[in-house]
Amino acid sequence: MKFNCKKLFPFLKFTLLLLLVIRSFNSFSNVSSIKHSNEIKNLRNLIITKPDLSRIIIDQRLSEFSKNRNYWLDYQLLKVELYRFRGDFTHMKLELFNAIRVITPNTPVEQKLLIDYYRTINYAVNNDIENHLKLLKKTLFSARENHFKYLEAICLSTYVKYYFEHKEFIKGREYINKARKLFHEINDLNSNLIVEIRDGIGYFWEGKDQLALNKFHECLNYCRKNNLKLNEYYLLVNIAETHLFAENYDSSKVYYYEFLKHKNQADLRDVYQAYLGLELFYKNQHSIDSAYHYSTLMHQVDDSIKKILDKKLSEEIEKSFEKEQNNKVLQEKDQVIKDVRKTNKLILTFLIIGSLLLLFIISMILYAYRTKTRLNNVLVEQQKSIIEKNLLIDTALKEKVILLKEIHHRVKNNLQIISSLLNLQSRNIDDPNVLNVLEEGKERIQAIALIHQKLYQADSFATIDMESYIEDLAFQLHKTYISNTNIDYSIDSKNINLNLDTAVPIGLIICELVTNSFKHAFKEKQNGNLFIQIEALEKDNKFVLVVKDDGNGMENTLKKEKKHGIGTEIVEALTEQLDGELILKSSENGTTIKIFFFQVES
Repeated sequence: MKFNCKKLFPFLKFTLLLLLVIRSFNSFSNVSSIKHSNEIKNLRNLIITKPDLSRIIIDQRLSEFSKNRNYWLDYQLLKVELYRFRGDFTHMKLELFNAIRVITPNTPVEQKLLIDYYRTINYAVNNDIENHLKLLKKTLFSARENHFKYLEAICLSTYVKYYFEHKEFIKGREYINKARKLFHEINDLNSNLIVEIRDGIGYFWEGKDQLALNKFHECLNYCRKNNLKLNEYYLLVNIAETHLFAENYDSSKVYYYEFLKHKNQADLRDVYQAYLGLELFYKNQHSIDSAYHYSTLMHQVDDSIKKILDKKLSEEIEKSFEKEQNNKVLQEKDQVIKDVRKTNKLILTFLIIGSLLLLFIISMILYAYRTKTRLNNVLVEQQKSIIEKNLLIDTALKEKVILLKEIHHRVKNNLQIISSLLNLQSRNIDDPNVLNVLEEGKERIQAIALIHQKLYQADSFATIDMESYIEDLAFQLHKTYISNTNIDYSIDSKNINLNLDTAVPIGLIICELVTNSFKHAFKEKQNGNLFIQIEALEKDNKFVLVVKDDGNGMENTLKKEKKHGIGTEIVEALTEQLDGELILKSSENGTTIKIFFFQVES
């Protein structure tokens, strides 16, 4: 039998064509994968250079790739990185949770390792240093094993921060050199800029001001050359702060004012830091009015940051909740369609088989029974859905409570930091008048911090128990000002609860009046009594604050205070803020101050 080769030609042509199609498909797939990888790298760079623009692009990509789990997770992790870079760890935690929920056994190892890294950051934010270091070590080792150089570099950079914070500067610089080498290998010089800035901060913490300035100026030149405006403004603040703590006041002022030219384009956190630095600068220059001006601006920026974060967080939680609701609705619709199709098939089957009357009756009975069962199942599913929705709502409420507690805790901590800065500043001041001003400022800060501490510890954020608050505040002031004399105080403010907008000014007023009594009213006495009361009047949401002592009389003291300090001005301004009325009665047998005020509507 002869073999006919011509019969094989059509088959060979088909096989060749099939191979070309497969190869073209693989090439297209590889090109698409390379394009995606390059975009991820470019977006990481954009997070550092233009974070607001990167946020818009990332959200667009998340919408586009909602059905491609691996691509979607890449952009979701970029969103986590964006919030980490911006220092918004509350949003970072929320977006990290959204990323963790889609992890499966088939998720690529690089994505799993990035999630582990962000978990280490979350541990650090929660001050769980043991778990932070444990997981960071594991992630660094896995990144090396899988040749994931970008992750290895940022893990090393995170170790640098830890070692510098614990004053292990030699170890920290060893890790800086390793991270720097890796960033140069992958040609990610903008990420390396963060490491270089951190190196300068390490020199600053170490007390090597000139080396810190050299490093900051080197980074500043790089930013200006590459048009990295946000990093440039951040470096201006760091350079100014370094000069300030090195007591190079003229240079410090130059860089602070250079930054203020660009404050509208800078990050609000940098604006806050600049105002804080200028407040300290003018206090060193004994310019109290300028210091107070920048302190006021600093608090305004702080309020803006909180409002922006609260608004963004509320939007993110609402979006997440709506997404969950939509997914559940779609799942319920799919299940209903499946149930309907299944029922229709059963009905059709029974109609075909049921040729006899008896079988027809039986089939109808079965149909009725199944219909009833289906309705019961629908009711059960609806009940389950209601329970699940209630659980989601409870979870969202608990998260909001936790976030509110965290906000009050952070405010209290920030105020404690300011108080600590005043303590540090007072060590270098010999003028007793300036020290007295600093001490009074610290007491006012502590009065506000105490309110936020009460809110953080309370079950409700709506109001503050003034009885408990005044007891703590009076104890604190008594411990500060009363040592050699036997001065007792009593408080009567039971069942008085004020909201935050009212409690803060009332707390500051009480702080000023009680401080004034402890300092001046009992100078010539060994024994004395102080009485503090807040009483609710019968109508119009009106209250009266009474501060009464049996000292020498406060009229002369108040005049002196008004001439040399701001205590009386603060009391008058805060009383006016509350639409209140101040009544002073003073004699040789003591002083009584009554302030009638209204609770501010939140």
